[in-house]
Amino acid sequence: MTLQSLGSFEGNGETLARMVAKGLCTIDDLDKPAPGSAAGYYPKNILRDWIIVNDSKWKTIQDEFNMTPEPAIEAGPSPRDFPVNNLPF
Repeated sequence: MTLQSLGSFEGNGETLARMVAKGLCTIDDLDKPAPGSAAGYYPKNILRDWIIVNDSKWKTIQDEFNMTPEPAIEAGPSPRDFPVNNLPF
């Protein structure tokens, strides 16, 4: 019995993109090995490769499911990071 491909790069990538857009998993979840995998096994995240090749389609899927972009990283220190002099304790 020969192994059959589950699909094409395009089809699998779009399926994973829609799963992420629906909130069923995150892109980072796809970087992690499945429970019970052999030690030292790290899967290849084909969604990351698919997004690089299909950026406009990825944006269309995000719009279709009203997916909000990831929050931006703060460019500088927050005022919350500095100590306040008049602490009650």
